[in-house]
Amino acid sequence: MGKFPSHWMSKSIAVKELTPIDISFCLWIEHFKNTKIVFLVDNLSIVYVLRSKTSRDLVLMSMVRKMVVLAMLNNVQFSALHVPGRNNVIADLISRFQVSKAKTWAPWLEDKPTFVPHKLLPWHNSQLE
Repeated sequence: MGKFPSHWMSKSIAVKELTPIDISFCLWIEHFKNTKIVFLVDNLSIVYVLRSKTSRDLVLMSMVRKMVVLAMLNNVQFSALHVPGRNNVIADLISRFQVSKAKTWAPWLEDKPTFVPHKLLPWHNSQLE
């Protein structure tokens, strides 16, 4: 996915936190068929959004709607649990592009990042601008 584009710097932290979850869900939905998923998230507002499947924020709601539709089409249930930030070391390192350090904590991580098609990047969606 890389860094957020400059025109997304004004987006809320909640939008920026849900974006990789949304993209991951879309990328790997085929692997999640007929399962239950619990996202471990260090942002309480995103935990609430993923549990309730609703938000007043239009950008968050757009992502949640897409996830809900994909979940229904693939018989997937999803929810979220809060993980305190101090315990979310691997995700924090990856989000700061410290991948080699993250791999010392989690050697099972892939060597190469997964390609993300442009259509999954929310800043390419004019409805979210």
